[in-house]
Amino acid sequence: MDVIFKKKRLAHLINDPDTDENLRNKLINAREILEFAHQTLYLPDNGSYQHYTNLNRRYVVWNVVAAPEFSLTPKQWCYPIVGCMNYRGYFKEDNAIAYANTLSKDGLETYIGGVTAYSTLGWFKDPLINTMLDREDWEIARLIFHELAHQLVYIKNDTEFNEAFADSVSIIGLQHWLASQDPSKQSRVMELIEHESEFTQLILETRNTLQIIYESGNTADEIRNQKKQYFKLIKTTLARFQSGWSNDDRYQSWINNDINNARLSLISTYRELVPDFIALYQGSGTDIQNFYNQVKILSKCTKEIRMEYLAGMTGEQIPCGN
Repeated sequence: MDVIFKKKRLAHLINDPDTDENLRNKLINAREILEFAHQTLYLPDNGSYQHYTNLNRRYVVWNVVAAPEFSLTPKQWCYPIVGCMNYRGYFKEDNAIAYANTLSKDGLETYIGGVTAYSTLGWFKDPLINTMLDREDWEIARLIFHELAHQLVYIKNDTEFNEAFADSVSIIGLQHWLASQDPSKQSRVMELIEHESEFTQLILETRNTLQIIYESGNTADEIRNQKKQYFKLIKTTLARFQSGWSNDDRYQSWINNDINNARLSLISTYRELVPDFIALYQGSGTDIQNFYNQVKILSKCTKEIRMEYLAGMTGEQIPCGN
């Protein structure tokens, strides 16, 4: 409610002579991105992001993620309306830390991730927040596309499906948006996105290898040793990647800080199904409205059928929801 009650209309702030010029430019860009989202990507136009809230902090919430020592399946928490999710959010970092500490005492590995935006799924008119704007305009565009996608399709109790769909929409939307931008900007952003792809591939490949190790039946000490070596490999590989990536140090925290199952599972939650959704988009003739319709039909299936279809049945009619 604090986020909602502090909001101010974008039009008022943009026209107010007392508004900081940098903020004014950010708000103008965000308003143009929002118009693009509605008119070109056909994302919901229900009053979201027509206001701005300044919370005077870096993140709007802090999410706690947890997983067992020898498993990459994250702990779930269940809530009214939205169902079960792979994380638990706090509006105060200290509370997130305190809760993560209690989970650690129970033997779980934990990760606390600062979050710059979240969707109320259309229940409220979500405002832009200062936490969303401290980034380049292409990143703001991708973030807005992601959050609006949650208002379009959301399935209770399936975090992986919801986040991967929203991420795929943000990727598809960004491609369309970049096509309308200066070519020099396009090349730089595509380079950064390629870096993200390399990072994601590294994390998912490591996750798959660790899953095999955890199910190997080896002794706990043997598994811990192998696990330690693969976490070290992530750091050395990322350091090598970054040495060849000009002006891109976004993954330095993975090199500097501890890696654990909780942190790996968070990447999997958002990214593992994205290639499957992109394949569904391609199979829809790259018609974004047709893509949305296919996902809406798919959302009526059981989770098992959804997973099977996304894994390789995109050339066939969806076997449910008609």
